[in-house]
Amino acid sequence: MSNTAGVAVLGVAAATCHGTGVDQLFAQLRRGRRDDSPKAAHAVAQDAAFGHRFLAPPSRVAAYLRKTRTRDRLTTQLLGALVIDLAHELCSMTEEERAETAVVLGNTGSNIESSHAFFRTGAELGARAVNPADFPATLLNYPAAQVSHAFELLGANATISSGISSSVDAVGYGAELISLGRERFVIAGGVEQLPDLNVGEEHDSLEVAHSELLSPRVGFGTEPSEGLGALLLASEQEAKGRSLAQIRGYRSATGAEPSTLDEVRDRAVATLRGVVQSSGLTIADIDVVFPSMSGVAVRDALEISVLRRTFGGRLPALPIVLIKPVAGECHTASGVLQCIAAVYAIQNDDWRAQRLSYGNGEPVLVESNGTTRAENALVYSMGADKSFSALVLSTPQHQTAHTAS
Repeated sequence: MSNTAGVAVLGVAAATCHGTGVDQLFAQLRRGRRDDSPKAAHAVAQDAAFGHRFLAPPSRVAAYLRKTRTRDRLTTQLLGALVIDLAHELCSMTEEERAETAVVLGNTGSNIESSHAFFRTGAELGARAVNPADFPATLLNYPAAQVSHAFELLGANATISSGISSSVDAVGYGAELISLGRERFVIAGGVEQLPDLNVGEEHDSLEVAHSELLSPRVGFGTEPSEGLGALLLASEQEAKGRSLAQIRGYRSATGAEPSTLDEVRDRAVATLRGVVQSSGLTIADIDVVFPSMSGVAVRDALEISVLRRTFGGRLPALPIVLIKPVAGECHTASGVLQCIAAVYAIQNDDWRAQRLSYGNGEPVLVESNGTTRAENALVYSMGADKSFSALVLSTPQHQTAHTAS
């Protein structure tokens, strides 16, 4: 458990099946989940404007890509999103600032496609015809390393591979690097790739298997997709009044791995209560939740049970924002996309939310009419792999001080 109060979010970057750049995700958040669910799609999505914006100056990144031997699809998309969304902040850094800027990304499976290509090429051409240097994305730390190289960042570089919660853990770890004074800036987030193997057959089988598990109570399904997201973190002092939100607390479930659903639930409840307490808040201070619900009956029922034990009688009135019906099931990257959505909710009042209704005794998600800017958002990532991590994001300190005055 850690108190990361005073860690500012200076900017956000994202790419999802809706396109490259965080504005594409924000537009879908405003529309809400009533729109057609995103289909299984690559984040690189045929964005016609992508090439023009990505290669437009100023971009030492464009020059870097031209001299690299490999064009890894996901890494190229990650660099493009950072250029589109964070060009001003990253390209205007001084040499001293770049020397103290770290990169921390969650990544658990984005090397599958490259590994498959490596072994397939070896099988077709023979082992001597395959150079591992031509397939660097087989290493999980490749995307994070390329960000540091492309932007000439000399701070720490780390890849978190702790399961579904990896990107939340990456943001939490990045916030701790700032709060401990180890780094001045941190790019923290996560990536998830939808392997481009036998695309048609694989996607069909995934959709059939997933649809058989959809919850009739929650009433939505989530298609497999890919995405990536990143937050640019700094101290509030370094932010100098420019922060979009602050990260007040982070906690990851610890201890012996639970063996029953009751143990999973109890550990998750303890983690949520712990992260709120470490943030200097109470459960009553949380005014919006960004959960991991994806439409899978057993998992969603477990999450609802966790939320009911955590929030008690407040739950039916509490706004809930689901990222997976908006961006697809992005697995590792879903957590950081939830964080980005929380930043949007803190800065804007036009986001869409749902609430849990118990009219007939069974929980049903219903649309919530009207929203206001959030002050304290609870984000958590809960996976079938039993990983569980949570963050609290709040209104920036400078906005809080201005309101109080």
